[in-house]
Amino acid sequence: MMVSRGESTIELKMICSFLSSKLGGSSSLDFLYGGNWVSDTVIISVHDTTIHTINQPPDNSYEYSTTGNELTWIPVDLNPASYTILRNNTSVESQSWNGSIITVSFDGLSAGVYNFTIIVYDAFYNSAVDTVIVTVTDPSRTPITVTSTTTTTQEEVPFDSLIPIILGISAVLIVVMALVLRRSKL
Repeated sequence: MMVSRGESTIELKMICSFLSSKLGGSSSLDFLYGGNWVSDTVIISVHDTTIHTINQPPDNSYEYSTTGNELTWIPVDLNPASYTILRNNTSVESQSWNGSIITVSFDGLSAGVYNFTIIVYDAFYNSAVDTVIVTVTDPSRTPITVTSTTTTTQEEVPFDSLIPIILGISAVLIVVMALVLRRSKL
């Protein structure tokens, strides 16, 4: 930092060290220069550029009415803040997070397929996301298999029902031919 008074300039060197990279803050520096007090305020902004991570547990399947079914996520960040767990896009848990392992129980779910998503946030609002599909099966239910069969047949017209149609058309043709011959003779 350069401090000037008239034609005199003094360079002040200040070394700052921080033990934590939380949100930053401000610091005031007061000193005596040429019999006058000089004050300066420094605003310190800390930007979190560390990429935080979260493990990606595999999809899970278990039988209905069994217990002890859970999923464990291990997020890692220098500045943990909070997390939210969604089940089928609905929030089921949202808490502050201190950097510890996060476990969610699947006990008590009815048979079906569930989408569990965790979003962890740090103090700078950076986030990491993971999704696990949980399938709950019920062995007491017989799986329903739906089979669809489509048969296309062309219905044949029996020859017996065609006889009156053929005779009717033949009679009309004979009458038309007779009229044509009669006119040509006239």
